[in-house]
Amino acid sequence: MPPPARQSRSSPLSSAPALVRPLAWIAAVAALAYLWLGWCAFPASNWNELRLAPTFALVHGVAVYPPADGGPLSTWIYGPVGLLVNLPATLASSATAAVQLAGLINLLTLILPLSVVCFGTAELRARGFSTCLLALAVAVLLLPATSLQFQVADHTAIALGLLSCWLLARSDAPGVILPAVLAAFAVWAKQTALYLVVAQALWLFVRGDRHAAWHYAVWTSLVGLLLLAASSALFGFSALWLNLVEIPSRLPWGDFADKLSRRAPSLLVQFGVPLVVLLILARTSRWPARTTAHGRFLQLSLYVALASVLVGLPSFGKIGGDLNALHAWFYLAPALVVAVLALALPRWLAPAVLAALLLARLPDFRTLPAAPQTAALAQAEQISAQNPGALWFPYNPLVTFYTDHRLYHVEDGIATRHLAGLGLHAASFRQHLPAQLAGIAYPAAQTDFFALQLLPDFDRRTPSGAWTVFLRAAK
Repeated sequence: MPPPARQSRSSPLSSAPALVRPLAWIAAVAALAYLWLGWCAFPASNWNELRLAPTFALVHGVAVYPPADGGPLSTWIYGPVGLLVNLPATLASSATAAVQLAGLINLLTLILPLSVVCFGTAELRARGFSTCLLALAVAVLLLPATSLQFQVADHTAIALGLLSCWLLARSDAPGVILPAVLAAFAVWAKQTALYLVVAQALWLFVRGDRHAAWHYAVWTSLVGLLLLAASSALFGFSALWLNLVEIPSRLPWGDFADKLSRRAPSLLVQFGVPLVVLLILARTSRWPARTTAHGRFLQLSLYVALASVLVGLPSFGKIGGDLNALHAWFYLAPALVVAVLALALPRWLAPAVLAALLLARLPDFRTLPAAPQTAALAQAEQISAQNPGALWFPYNPLVTFYTDHRLYHVEDGIATRHLAGLGLHAASFRQHLPAQLAGIAYPAAQTDFFALQLLPDFDRRTPSGAWTVFLRAAK
């Protein structure tokens, strides 16, 4: 009888469930801790309240896209689809609760598409639940920390785009209607997501499925026109054009070189790491075949990522633009995770990669908070409740909404109109401030007070905990 064959030292991951299972649960616990960190940090940023207020405006019949002489002015210069995502937050009983609920919605917007991709890809499912869980946990740990802590319209567009790509890639002969619908909705979440439509149509065409490419283009155009008609009927075409096209196009360019230097480490990770992994796959002849779902998904994600760079870099260069304008990482990271875990890997590789990822996240885990950072927001609610109808929080429109039942201007919206070269109308400016305005409350850490230039008589600074209230000078 011949001796039993010696087990290969580079046995596939699927042949070592005893290894995969503990790795998956370690990664899952780390991913949950990472999500907790992001959710706890979410209420500390006034930016998230600014992004949530337009949904309250939609629900309560306030202009989401105000005309040139209207208001209240906000920072929402994106499509209406992103407003719908936050609708559950409008049911909250306080500004603090609404922001916390928006933080949870933001996490779900990021996680749910990743869950569909990781648990829906046939090759990963064939390797078992633990492999799917490991893929999802690693994909979550690869999300930028800022994406968990800040809500932007880009997240809704990316979520819809990821689902659209997965639906197109999961079959060798895909149906195009649902992917086209999702892509059209992605564009109406963030205008620059038009790159998604171009990349997907081009991918279908290049792979030889011209009939599918043509049908995809027709369906995407049809759904896009229907969304345009519905949005125009609800908000007015001229208001949409002003806020979605004219204002963004008129915003000046920022200091591109300065942005690149400040964001160099993040840019190096977002573009350098995927490039290295792709080169390794190509040089080691492990590139996934196009006959597999994960191979098609990776190929399509490359098309989308490259197209997103062409659109994202100019958006990054605009004043106020930042890393959230660059979507390539959000498409490449999950596609690479799925592709790599679907391959036959050396047994040492997965633990090594996970250890490196956990080491990279160690600084975040060392500052893991015990509770959400809501103290400053709760204090703002208390100050507003003690002065109903008399205070304006330029960066916290929901604080006064729950007290005064009105939405006022937000300072960043005023500054955006100013930077776009649109003058402010004195009558409409005053109309969307508290009628009995007695004080203007800024975060204590704030150093730039743009709105005070418009209200110069409020020049007496009064500290109030985490806030600074500017009052009129005593006569």
